[in-house]
Amino acid sequence: MPSRRRFVAGAGGLAAAVVGVRAVRSDGLEPAPTDWPMPRHDAAGTGHNPAGSGPTDDVAVRWERETDDSFAGPAPPILVDGTLFAVGRRTHAAFDAATGERRFDRKGSYTSAPSWVGSNVYQTDTLAVTGRDGIFGLNAGGGYEVAGWSIGAERWHAPGRDPAGRLLGSPIATAPVAVDNTVIAAVPETRRFVALHGDSGRIEWEHTVGDTFGDPLHRPAVRDGVAYLASWPNFLHAVDVDSGDSLWEVELDADEILPPTATSEGVVVPDWNAVVLVDPTDGQTRWTYEYDGNATDGSAAVANDTVFLTDGDGFLHAIDLASGDEVWSVEYTRQVDPIVADGVVYVAYNWTNEVTAFDAATGDRLWTWESPYGLSQPIVGDGVLYAAGHERIVALEEA
Repeated sequence: MPSRRRFVAGAGGLAAAVVGVRAVRSDGLEPAPTDWPMPRHDAAGTGHNPAGSGPTDDVAVRWERETDDSFAGPAPPILVDGTLFAVGRRTHAAFDAATGERRFDRKGSYTSAPSWVGSNVYQTDTLAVTGRDGIFGLNAGGGYEVAGWSIGAERWHAPGRDPAGRLLGSPIATAPVAVDNTVIAAVPETRRFVALHGDSGRIEWEHTVGDTFGDPLHRPAVRDGVAYLASWPNFLHAVDVDSGDSLWEVELDADEILPPTATSEGVVVPDWNAVVLVDPTDGQTRWTYEYDGNATDGSAAVANDTVFLTDGDGFLHAIDLASGDEVWSVEYTRQVDPIVADGVVYVAYNWTNEVTAFDAATGDRLWTWESPYGLSQPIVGDGVLYAAGHERIVALEEA
């Protein structure tokens, strides 16, 4: 459907304007090349950090910190300028990435991993996160806690239900995507994607996809000014990021598609038993790789012209991005969101207590680290791997 441009402020956007924020920032975070500022690393959803690295040959615990809240669920932390941010059932928290020391812990019920948003006006940056009540902009500095109450922790609240009656739950919802000072997100319990101003939560545009029936909307993928939106069961939409105008819409030959990944060659779209590469200009399918699996979850990582994904039927695949030919496949039984850094593919699954690393070129298993608890999708920084688990955060380094 055509998108509708709107200029209605999100609840809290007006408050930000009234309070009066500084025009010159003094202590905002500055992501380093090795950082991981949002789930899947970037707006395109590649799951690949070209400058990052993690443990390669063997692994040891660098630090492990218990938390006061459960971080159970597949929501990974993010890493920005030496700080880890993570979302739990009742809180969002920040930790020193080098030591694990807690920097702050604020109450709030959020259901997705956060995404870092650079701010043009606040002294600290913003974390965009999904809740059951809508999309929230959180203070990356944490605000303050007074007598058990969080003050200044939330900056704005965008479309969704009235946040007065929040429910608790594990962070499993679709995370927002940040592109400069714009947040692109799926509105909970709707068929709408919205673009929000990162400082106020103001709606810049919205785009409705499909009807009211179907699974929750997937994470959007953004590249070169275009947002690629997947809707149930097998529709892919291309939308102009600046205007919200629809560029094209296609129905793919698939049972039910999973989150897209935008690349230099096109848009990678997995489904239950295959993955396709779609032309970014018109949505036409360039190649199809069939794996006869049953993948009902997970997404594709793309690194160095190779696609990495699990098939839900026991294998992890590496596929040539340009041709769609198989590079290798190895046994791996879970449906996950692989990540890639420095020639290594990392996978973890919330219901199995382990992280595994594979050689990206050959598929050889490099190491497996067993944990006493389930782990989120991992992220990597400057030689360190981080993951959230049940009431704890762990950092792993080269042994």
